[in-house]
Amino acid sequence: MNCRKARRLLNDQNHDGELELIRHLKTCPSCALEARASRILESALHYERNQQPSNATSISSLRSKVENSIKQISLRENTIMSRITSGISHRPRLAAGFGLAIVVLLFAVLVPLPYTRTVGYTVSFTNASSISNQVPSHLTAILGVIGYDNIKLASAGDNFEISGLPTRQAAREAEIAFRKLTGIQSESIISPVTRRVSGSLYAQVVESQRKIEVDATGKSDAEIESEIIQKLNDAGYQANVSVTTDASGERKIDVNLSRQAGDTVQQEKLIISTTDSNSSNIAVPLPIQVKVETEGKTDAQIIQEVKDRLAGQGISNPEVTVTTEPDGKKKIEVKVEKEEKR
Repeated sequence: MNCRKARRLLNDQNHDGELELIRHLKTCPSCALEARASRILESALHYERNQQPSNATSISSLRSKVENSIKQISLRENTIMSRITSGISHRPRLAAGFGLAIVVLLFAVLVPLPYTRTVGYTVSFTNASSISNQVPSHLTAILGVIGYDNIKLASAGDNFEISGLPTRQAAREAEIAFRKLTGIQSESIISPVTRRVSGSLYAQVVESQRKIEVDATGKSDAEIESEIIQKLNDAGYQANVSVTTDASGERKIDVNLSRQAGDTVQQEKLIISTTDSNSSNIAVPLPIQVKVETEGKTDAQIIQEVKDRLAGQGISNPEVTVTTEPDGKKKIEVKVEKEEKR
């Protein structure tokens, strides 16, 4: 017997189990598997046919349940609204205050206002005309490996520029990669890329909480210095500021500032340089905040933890000191030097 005839007999409910079919099933695994599946299916169908049908839920019962649920939800909503309405009717000023709070919240969150935002950084090099033609492709590959895929390279005369870097730390890494690749030790400048954008008042607070800005248009070094000190004091920092402009027109700003808030490290020295003495906008970044638990730890453990947390934010080689005050509290001081021009 062949497989075709065997399957036909299996599908025939009236077959009487011929001996030839039984022999074929013993020698053909495929037909034997099909026979077993047929028996299982037939058994399942027989079981279902003998089961009593379950009682179906009537449409009227479902409608009644839905209507009761809607009534309960409506009752809860009416109760909440009635309480609010009653409270406002007894306190008219509450309605005015509530409405004003909503207006202020909507204005702060939704109304777009123009402000300046740092959107990236560039690194530019001078005296870089001697680099080979393979440097751009190799540099792009290196920066791509460490996660910077959207960079742009530009060469003009003796100058070479890397742009599209998302953070200042990325700019430092790009600078190191360029120097390692080319062997050039010429002067480099890390510059922020700003853009005038519109955003809600809330977004502006988030963007501006890390820096202060001073308009230097038509102001002397002494006036700029005084304004920087005032704005840093308003932000809660004690500051010593020095602003100088040399004969070449390069303006240098030295800022030493600190603020102690428990165990929060907020102390830093900033060096900001700009070659345009008539620059209309000077931005001073505020210190990075690091919180550490000091209880039960030695000074060495605290210093190491502060360094580890700063390293996680891209700050290397900070100068960390820990002293114990007469009242037993720990005072942590951190000095980090930043240079915009090298």
